[in-house]
Amino acid sequence: MPWILIIAAIAILDQATKYLIMKNLSFSDSITVIKDFFYIVRVENTGAAMGMLQNGRYFLVPATAVIGIIVSIALVKAESVFLKISLSFILGGALGNFIDRVFRGRVTDFLDFHIGSFRFWTFNLADVFIVVGTIMLAAYILFFYKESQESKAATEGLKEADGE
Repeated sequence: MPWILIIAAIAILDQATKYLIMKNLSFSDSITVIKDFFYIVRVENTGAAMGMLQNGRYFLVPATAVIGIIVSIALVKAESVFLKISLSFILGGALGNFIDRVFRGRVTDFLDFHIGSFRFWTFNLADVFIVVGTIMLAAYILFFYKESQESKAATEGLKEADGE
């Protein structure tokens, strides 16, 4: 199954980059990649995206596990390669952050972007894959998903039974 390899590769890449950041940057360090636009920093997040649910480890770990199981089942049942890739990206990113929460109690973020006076939330590679996978999933649902004939027939049968 190539999907397991994609998920593992994303989680390993995420963990490797976080390891490099933790070993080479202290909390006060910042590396300027592109002045006034892109910096590498070290931030530890005990919550979820954008700093929500700070110190929410005991909620986030089981919630991530349950959602991961549901997405894994959807991955196994999916027939579309595009859908499988999107779900693999989401699972790989979720696994990378899950590992941090379970073993360290927090997630290491390090990608920091600024546009003018606006500063984006600091994030990591796992977050990138989760967002890209989610965008791909939304595109699949909006533009590619076709309801099966069996589902259409069942829906029509329910409408007829309701008198519509």
